[in-house]
Amino acid sequence: MRGKFSAYLARVAAGESFDIVLRGKKVAELRAPASEEEDWVPSADPASPNFRRPGALKGKMWISDDFNDPDPEIEAAMEADIFPPEH
Repeated sequence: MRGKFSAYLARVAAGESFDIVLRGKKVAELRAPASEEEDWVPSADPASPNFRRPGALKGKMWISDDFNDPDPEIEAAMEADIFPPEH
C-alpha cells in the first residue's frame, strides 16, 4: 500500500473497499463513508452547506452566571494529598 496510497484512494472513490491486514489480522478497513452525514466536515467557506454560522445557537442555550466560579469540592480534591498518610 505504501507508495500507492493515492491509487487506492481513487479506487475507494470508485466504490471499492480494502481490508488492511497486519500479521494476518484485519486491523482496519479503507472505504468510502457510508453516508453523507458520516462524511460531514465543517467548512470555512460561507457558500458551503457545512459552513458553521457564528451565533447559530443564540437563544437556544443558557450558561449559568456562576459557570466559571470555583467549586469548593473540586478545589479541596485538587489540594488534597495524593497519597494520604496511613494510620
